[in-house]
Amino acid sequence: MSGAGAAGGANPSRGVGARLAAGALGAMHGPVGEGLPRRVHPALLRAVLYAGVERPVLALEGTIAAGLVFTVGPRLVTLLVIVLVVLVIHPAMAWVTSRDPLATAVYVRSLRWRDYYAPHGTIRQSLHARARVSPSLPRF
Repeated sequence: MSGAGAAGGANPSRGVGARLAAGALGAMHGPVGEGLPRRVHPALLRAVLYAGVERPVLALEGTIAAGLVFTVGPRLVTLLVIVLVVLVIHPAMAWVTSRDPLATAVYVRSLRWRDYYAPHGTIRQSLHARARVSPSLPRF
């Protein structure tokens, strides 16, 4: 036997719809060019999040906390800054990530283009005039 009846467990006498429904959880059989839809599990499309944020954001928060503890020492001001990061900045970043899981990646990628695009338009700028672009962050 070949096709959906052999490995998929579906009865070959049933229609194509029944075979597709039976193979919805497993691999779909048949040649790739057959024209049947291929299902992709949502876990393969979602961004990987740690504690609700992307890995670089969590690494930055951890680096700030560890850097403060190891350079300044465990003082009250240091611990207050770490509490600020954990209780204010992390939930804010988790909220942003819940709206768009790749928001920080898009922002970091957009920093490459800051010399080519103005950070904001002006009211008096004409449509045909070329915008004077200045970097939004100073270069050292």
